[in-house]
Amino acid sequence: MAMEDHVEYALWPQEIVQHFRHKKHNKMKLKDAQQIQREAMQEHPDVIQDPREWIHPSTTITEIPQLKLHQNGFKCQVDAATCQAIRQTKGAMRVHCSEVHGRTTHSERGRPTKASPGKLRPME
Repeated sequence: MAMEDHVEYALWPQEIVQHFRHKKHNKMKLKDAQQIQREAMQEHPDVIQDPREWIHPSTTITEIPQLKLHQNGFKCQVDAATCQAIRQTKGAMRVHCSEVHGRTTHSERGRPTKASPGKLRPME
């Protein structure tokens, strides 16, 4: 997992290019984003490549000072087995689902009902 210091994000290596191509980075050119990814991988060769390799600590660890601690948030439910995305707001999670998974709250056919409010659920 690589951390981007000035915006306080932790990214999986395969997310680096997508992150820098986002509008918040003025939709950086693909070639430049790929160069950042290569440099990060060379600088940190022992970084876990796949979220499935992550072993959660069995004991409580201290906070990482560079990362803000939020008490609320939403975990991606589109592909819960492999996608570990967590966002603080519903809007940010909608953007994630749209950009990463190509899905929107209403991407399924028909009008959403009160019984099935969609794929966004609060974190537990």
